[in-house]
This record gives sequence, structure tokens and C-alpha cells, in this order.
Amino acid sequence: MADAAAVSADQRGRLMMSTERLNKSSDRVRDSRRTMLETEDFLWL
Repeated sequence: MADAAAVSADQRGRLMMSTERLNKSSDRVRDSRRTMLETEDFLWL
């Protein structure tokens, strides 16, 4: 039973790391999109 708990904890840890990476990537995409829109607005001034 201890092995199942260790596997579960390991899986949970990997899932948390993957979620964190996904969140950081999403933040970068959002920032890039914002920069693109600001640049586009600047070009039309």
C-alpha cells in the first residue's frame, strides 16, 4: 500500500509541475499577445 501512496504522490508532483509550466506558458502567450496588440495600435497612430 505504501508503494501506491508513493506513486500517487509522485504523479501528483509531476501534475503540479506540468500545470505550473502550462500556466507560465499561458502567461507568456498572453504577454506576447498584449505586446502585439500594443504594437499594432502604435503602427496606426
